[in-house]
Amino acid sequence: MNLKDKFSSIKIVVVLILFASGCATSQKFLVDKKTGQWEAKLKISDFNEKKIYSLDMSVIAEKPDLFRAEISGSLGIAIASILLKGRQLSYAAHRTKSFYSGLTDDQALKPVLQVGLDPKYLMNVFFDDTIEEYGWNCKKNQNQVVESCLRETDKLFIEWFERSGESKRVLIRGRDFEVQIVVKSFQTKVQNREKVFELSPPNNYKFHNLNK
Repeated sequence: MNLKDKFSSIKIVVVLILFASGCATSQKFLVDKKTGQWEAKLKISDFNEKKIYSLDMSVIAEKPDLFRAEISGSLGIAIASILLKGRQLSYAAHRTKSFYSGLTDDQALKPVLQVGLDPKYLMNVFFDDTIEEYGWNCKKNQNQVVESCLRETDKLFIEWFERSGESKRVLIRGRDFEVQIVVKSFQTKVQNREKVFELSPPNNYKFHNLNK
């Protein structure tokens, strides 16, 4: 490994350490969260390929539109570093040493998640917000907390259930995939914000424009 590769690896480790630090987990449900840090497990089912993937996800997000995630596989191997600012998505796919950037859409994360899911909806998933877009219908439970959302055009369905404080399970189902997100922990404090919401292409990563 040359010096540049070592430096890129160190930067990734530093970000992971930042994700791991913070205040103690809160078990009380917060109705109007503005910022937060979550640890979650993903189970992705690709119906076309008949494959199932299990991943870990560390998330830091801030309203209205900042979302950062580190995705790792077994043994903590780094899979992807994702940054979403509004509609602008950037992410590094570490296994292929590729860096993607462009406007987000349903196909944007296919190189790393293998399924067609626009990452902007993950803001709604983690913040427990209804999706206020044309074509979406959302329902709330008796406590006025979002319970499910359905996009009529293609029947993309999101459901929140098994809630216990800020812990929850979320099911996202499309025509050819299913994603289960199990949120294990939550905390409100975000440290080193200026570093978390920045993502530059690591050295020797090939650049890809998402909109070409």
